[in-house]
Amino acid sequence: ASWRSFQSVLVSSRSTMPRTTTWLCVFDSGLSSTGFIRTSGSTLAALAWSHWATPISPPGEPSTPATTRALFDMFWALKGATRTPWLANQRHNAAVINDFPASDVQPSTISDFIGTSEHPESRHYAPGTFADDRKLAIEFRHNYGDPGVSHMQTELRDVVRIPSTAPIDTMLEQLELDGGVIIESMFPADVIGPMLAAANKRAAEVVPGSATQGMGDFGKVFAGTSTVRFSSLGQLDPAYFAMLDNEVFAALADATLLPSCGSYWVNTGQVMFIGPGEPAQMLHRDADNWWQFVRATWPKTREITLSAMIGLEPVTEELGATRVVPGSHKWEDLNLYEDVESVPAELGPGDALIYSGNVLHGGGANLTSDRWRRAMHLSFVVGWLTPEEASAIDYTTEQLATESPRVQRLLGHRSYNPNPLPGGGLWLKQVRAIEDQA
Repeated sequence: ASWRSFQSVLVSSRSTMPRTTTWLCVFDSGLSSTGFIRTSGSTLAALAWSHWATPISPPGEPSTPATTRALFDMFWALKGATRTPWLANQRHNAAVINDFPASDVQPSTISDFIGTSEHPESRHYAPGTFADDRKLAIEFRHNYGDPGVSHMQTELRDVVRIPSTAPIDTMLEQLELDGGVIIESMFPADVIGPMLAAANKRAAEVVPGSATQGMGDFGKVFAGTSTVRFSSLGQLDPAYFAMLDNEVFAALADATLLPSCGSYWVNTGQVMFIGPGEPAQMLHRDADNWWQFVRATWPKTREITLSAMIGLEPVTEELGATRVVPGSHKWEDLNLYEDVESVPAELGPGDALIYSGNVLHGGGANLTSDRWRRAMHLSFVVGWLTPEEASAIDYTTEQLATESPRVQRLLGHRSYNPNPLPGGGLWLKQVRAIEDQA
């Protein structure tokens, strides 16, 4: 047998990390062997890792295995573990060996930032690897359950509820403290009623599980295989435009996002009806949409997106109320997504869970056999980032002519001006602001 290394840099401590590492062992028998982590192949975690196609360790004496950067990233992808010493000392060992037919195993290369233990979150993922890692985590939990990696989570607290008549500063203080707050009756009945009727009508035409988030099969799992999702809500009913002009939401978004931009626009407005039997969604941060920015700035990431989960009907824990991890927007460890406790954000019609793009959350499990969770999501993002939804192409200039300047800007029919902050004009037409042209 022979080990083949391709442009590799080996390390045996956590203080230095490889830029590129590729390992493949080819035997005369036609089998290839790669090293996987865990001291015992009988554990659930090792069973999952034995199906991972990326080698993680070079050859070495069993008592002194060398460790590559991929080893740490594999831990994060599966269960959100960190590279902190207490986890590394317990689990980071190369031990499990599996043989595969050589024709089925391809050499794997990981390109990564060379950092130090003083900057544990400095990392770079090659295109596609973040989605692949998260996809593997989902498949692992589906097939094998939770291996039980733990972490030190602080005191868990419920999401605080505040009436929509309270001072905006009170809402902002709670949002800053927990990363999320429920604003009761934020949207009036004469807006929620028409929006629910329009959403129900459209939902009857949408196949559950058809949403992909633009990411293929992984996106389907993320969005929910028994969940109905759709956007372009202004095409369904003008009540959507009234929601964009909501004064409370506007005040919260202004205070949260304008310190980082000249203006913001709609990230997405989505109906999210969770169907009977749908399991809980994986915990995530909405700001992960712009992963390169978040990764480079965490834990001092500025607020770049603000979201609202809005009840169209009563939303209970049993129906799949959104799960929130209060305080997780301030965690030092960006890559801790799993094995954390969360609380449900139950909503009445018109109530809204307002939450930071940096806080962990996810749709809850619908434990019923015949009822749907009927809610919708509405979020904003700073004007210098690309939004999730291409709202601008949904509406013509004529359709939005009678809407407020705010709605026109939110839906991409006005240009981005960075003032009073530094920067340049964006989203222009003929090198001029859209609104300055006839």
